[in-house]
Amino acid sequence: KSDFSKIYCLPQELKNSKKVVLDQRFEAMVIEAMDVSDELRTDRKISGTMEKHLGRTRRFIRWRRE
Repeated sequence: KSDFSKIYCLPQELKNSKKVVLDQRFEAMVIEAMDVSDELRTDRKISGTMEKHLGRTRRFIRWRRE
């Protein structure tokens, strides 16, 4: 069992609620990656493989929110 709080250097009081915090951080990172992918797609620099990966991630985030 990993202690993800160490990875994110969470304060002691957040360790009990680390799943919520990590979910929010994960979502923020994914959304940031999607923003970057939109810029790259405009410049035609993003690979098809990466675009497919980000598309799957986007669907996962949408599913999690519902």
